[in-house]
Amino acid sequence: MKFFAINFFTLSVLLMSSIFISSCTQNPEVKDDDAKSKQALVGVWRGEGGYEGEEDAGWTESWKIVREANGKYSVDYLILNDNEKLYELSTDKGTWSYENGVYYEVNGNGDQVVYDVYSVKDDWFEYNISNRDGTANIQETKTVDSYQLQEPPKGYSLVEYDQPVEQVIEETVQQAIKE
Repeated sequence: MKFFAINFFTLSVLLMSSIFISSCTQNPEVKDDDAKSKQALVGVWRGEGGYEGEEDAGWTESWKIVREANGKYSVDYLILNDNEKLYELSTDKGTWSYENGVYYEVNGNGDQVVYDVYSVKDDWFEYNISNRDGTANIQETKTVDSYQLQEPPKGYSLVEYDQPVEQVIEETVQQAIKE
């Protein structure tokens, strides 16, 4: 009986190890292979994040981004402030590319954003804006094509901006000059 218990334990460990190894290899890291990374990033992705320690602290966002094989993307954002019960909705479209472990987006305003990539897998993308502190703080998971962002919570108010930020700053400067 002692012999059977040892062999059963050994077999159990070997079985668990082989399951773990096979699950790891089914979703390998492809960050260093541009062609595989580009292929992996095509599809519908979802992400969530916050702004801890930044000027927008207190706001959280979730997004749905669709990356097409032709290099175009569209992204929808739901941004929430739970403290003030506010929300924003926004959309952007542009182009994306991936080269040498760097992810690029050119947004609808024509601004290019460069991201350092930490991980690309068939269902996982981890990256950060290049001029940030060097830690990955943006994570996305691949999702189904029919995925939709959640609706804003009941009782939250839509943030409305009466005028462009540039106009407010210009008027403030002009008022300060007069005084």
